[in-house]
Amino acid sequence: MVTVDSPGRLLIGGSWRGGQDEETFEIIEPATSQVMATAAVASPADVDAAVSAARAAFESGAW
Repeated sequence: MVTVDSPGRLLIGGSWRGGQDEETFEIIEPATSQVMATAAVASPADVDAAVSAARAAFESGAW
């Protein structure tokens, strides 16, 4: 099983942070109906931040 150091948070620009609305949802294992993880709900502002961070990383050429 995979473990996550920052459950219910978003990884944006190399940093874990809560979603703008701090809302989360459960990820259910379909075979067992057990909760596998908790994930953050990303708001439009969170998505914009993630896209901006990805664009900056791409344009830096460091990867």
